[in-house]
Amino acid sequence: MKKKRFRKLMICYWVFWLAGIGLFWTRNINDYLIPFSVGYFIIGLPLASIVVSMLMVSSRIINKGRWILIFFFGVMYMLADYLTFTLANMRAFHKWSWPDLDSFLIGAACALIGLFIGTVLSRHAKRH
Repeated sequence: MKKKRFRKLMICYWVFWLAGIGLFWTRNINDYLIPFSVGYFIIGLPLASIVVSMLMVSSRIINKGRWILIFFFGVMYMLADYLTFTLANMRAFHKWSWPDLDSFLIGAACALIGLFIGTVLSRHAKRH
């Protein structure tokens, strides 16, 4: 049961993650760059990281390995930024650059918030 729920949550996150990257590269979003950035990088992806990590911890899908979620969501947020705007800039200016560590910290912070909320909900459910 836990493995099925884990897979479902991860598939939902991956679909959302890939959909944003796919939307960036397949659509002409030059007119919608700011709404895309706000919707995907400021609202959608952090919220998805918080919700998925919270659900995994609160429903006890991950017990001992919960700290790996911080690293995972940090890397995924960093890769989303790298595979969209950074890659577009590298293509436009023919200059290679490393992934931005700040993006990793944003994704890791969102996962940490989700872990905290999930732990609080889990402990509250245990008591009642």
